[in-house]
Amino acid sequence: MTADHLIRHLEVLLLASARLAVWLAVFAAIFAPLERLFPLARQRILRKEFGVDLGYYFINGLVPGLILGPPISVVVLLTHHFIPGGVLGAIAAWPVWLKACATMLVGETAYYWAHRISHHVPFLWRFHAVHHSAEKLDFLVNARAHPVDMVWSRMVMLTPIYALGLANPMHFGDGAIATGILLTGSMWGYFIHSNVGWRLGPPRSDSSPRPARARPSRSPTIGPSAAMAVRTLK
Repeated sequence: MTADHLIRHLEVLLLASARLAVWLAVFAAIFAPLERLFPLARQRILRKEFGVDLGYYFINGLVPGLILGPPISVVVLLTHHFIPGGVLGAIAAWPVWLKACATMLVGETAYYWAHRISHHVPFLWRFHAVHHSAEKLDFLVNARAHPVDMVWSRMVMLTPIYALGLANPMHFGDGAIATGILLTGSMWGYFIHSNVGWRLGPPRSDSSPRPARARPSRSPTIGPSAAMAVRTLK
């Protein structure tokens, strides 16, 4: 690898890190004031292991994107041999709003099963348990996840979305759908892990910050976007 290639890779890495820093500033601007004004538990902003979760935030923001492309592409190519062309053609003709709804349904269903399997398969639980290891919670704990666990859950969630043609990362409009779903789920994930003393539903609805504290470590829950949709429809 030449010096020019190394410089280009470094530039890409720095640009991705800068984007993550901007999003972190956005999340902090939203949740830090809420945690100070409506705290569920009194604690310092720079709490114990804050730096650990900050490291997880940047690692998990960079690693999955570097790893997921090739395996998802291979799985999608293989699954296309088993999906009738008429089905893919019909889905391609759907309007954007219908694709977005179907993407959320398929993605959240896949995420639920990836999460459930992570709680019941010992090998996967070894990685997923990292997410449940925080002693104190705030919005940044949402980023606490072993990279293997993050890659596993993202791959299971995104593969059926791309395999069914609900989104195409190479097409801006379709890629925006998947990005919007991920962003919505991420925002809700940060909220339910935040140190905000709001209760938006029953204790185990997973629709407020409380379940993140009360949830048994081996008890899986529905995905964050699905939980939000359930509360919206009630």
